[in-house]
Amino acid sequence: MFFVLCLLFAGVGVVYGESIKLVWDANVESDLAGYKIYSSATTGGPYVLLQDVGNVTELPLDLTGKPDGEIFYVATAYDLKKNESRYSNQASYVVDHTAPAAPSGCTVVEIK
Repeated sequence: MFFVLCLLFAGVGVVYGESIKLVWDANVESDLAGYKIYSSATTGGPYVLLQDVGNVTELPLDLTGKPDGEIFYVATAYDLKKNESRYSNQASYVVDHTAPAAPSGCTVVEIK
């Protein structure tokens, strides 16, 4: 089984939330039943099951309210007999809700 797990950044913004989309290449096995997505706050895991997505090849994720930091994702495939593949390559996304510093040196300049 071969996977490529990618991150597509659908829309990013603090006011309106933050969302991403995980996408991966479909497997070709005739008995493929679906995929599971795992996440971790640490590169290389340990990973926790985030969602069994069934037989689709993308997962939109809302990151609103997630703490700042990097999140790591992997996918697995499973067949009709519940045999599960090894983890895909790891993809990651950095959640950053930290606002920039306020501008300084703001003054009024009279123009004549």
